[in-house]
Amino acid sequence: MMQVLLGITKRCNCNCGFCVVRDRKQLHEATELTTQEFKAAIDQVRELYDPDNTIVVFIGGEPLVRKDCAELVQYAHAAGYRTHLDTNGTLMTEETVKTLKDVGLNGVSITLDTDVAEEYDRIKKMKGGYERARNGLRFCVDSGLHSVMATRFTKKSIRSGSLDRLIRFAINTGVDRVALFEPIIEIEQDQAEADGSTGDIPKIGLELEPDDMVALRRVLAPYDHLQDGKMPAYKFLHFENRYQYDEASGQYVGYCQCFRKSQFSISWFGDIMPCIGNVVSFGNIREKPLKQILDFMWNHDDFQFDGGNAFELVNTKHGIKALPGCYAKSENDLLRRVAALSDQYRRTDCFPKRLA
Repeated sequence: MMQVLLGITKRCNCNCGFCVVRDRKQLHEATELTTQEFKAAIDQVRELYDPDNTIVVFIGGEPLVRKDCAELVQYAHAAGYRTHLDTNGTLMTEETVKTLKDVGLNGVSITLDTDVAEEYDRIKKMKGGYERARNGLRFCVDSGLHSVMATRFTKKSIRSGSLDRLIRFAINTGVDRVALFEPIIEIEQDQAEADGSTGDIPKIGLELEPDDMVALRRVLAPYDHLQDGKMPAYKFLHFENRYQYDEASGQYVGYCQCFRKSQFSISWFGDIMPCIGNVVSFGNIREKPLKQILDFMWNHDDFQFDGGNAFELVNTKHGIKALPGCYAKSENDLLRRVAALSDQYRRTDCFPKRLA
């Protein structure tokens, strides 16, 4: 299955400290593709990928701040594609959900990273955002859309019980699937307030340690038997990006969908990247045809696995291979660690790194 991530806007009604978009200077200086340019991009996708084996995912920023979001969803649907929307959920009113479903939206993912309203509102920097997001998720479930609750687990959410409570909320709400994302850089709020900064001081060393992974396994094990409510071939708990539990080895092993050449993104300003969080652009559809850019990307050295530069053995005994992690995570971690507690970690000259 090919997944096309269509990043239709850089704008968002939230202001999360860990967002990969918000402080990248070039992104905010670049002009978003017009409605017609995005439709032309969908046309180019249609020439390359069979709709029966492709899903178009609308992302941002927050895609719903773009007024033509429903129009673009309708266009992709008319081209035969299954369509999905990634959103923070705070703009998903009952009326909006109905409109999107009527024009052909198949599914939606709404992010809830905590079950504590005050914490959610602080992270999003939006008063009342928690209830709006929860209500948005309920509206999607009630409408019959394939509804996914996305959450980024951290050491704190695993050990505090927040992750387990979020999963139980999803079950009780009737959500079809929970998408689990790798840990994010958390914010040291007390120090941020003390030094008068914007609140974007990163904690260092928050990678999950082996004992954290054991704790994570204990939280998730009771739900292993559950299946996706509308797509029973999938588990109810679905790991995105880096972690997948391997029964043979008893380990969580890493992979990245883009390295399997089954995903790419088209950004709001036309750059083609393996994913929207990636720091590498392989070309721009305002300058070259999509096919030419993808041919260059898929044949680039970074995607040639036989030399061992992208895969690593996680467990020789079982022959499990895993990718070392995504570009965005590696680059962002490096910047944060090298320039810890410094304004330099927000360098804006590092994106996008143009390879073509």
